[in-house]
Amino acid sequence: MLVPCIGALRAREAARANALLLSLQGSDATYWGSYALNVLELEPHVIAEQLGHQDGGRLVVQLYGHPDGALARRKIREAHDRAGAVTPL
Repeated sequence: MLVPCIGALRAREAARANALLLSLQGSDATYWGSYALNVLELEPHVIAEQLGHQDGGRLVVQLYGHPDGALARRKIREAHDRAGAVTPL
């Protein structure tokens, strides 16, 4: 039995993911846009490209730029951790 190389497997998975994204319409595309921005943390211009927008990601941020509360708090904590010790006010 032949085992495909890792590169071929990745290319196949990428093609399947791309076909899925191209088939998304309506609320499915909205859900994916929000998920991609707020959970996967993809750049807005990347999401806009996939959704067929031509505004560089402005509409993606306007529509989907509302992260989950727990995720937002985690990002704030991580930013403070990267900055070093912070003295509370």
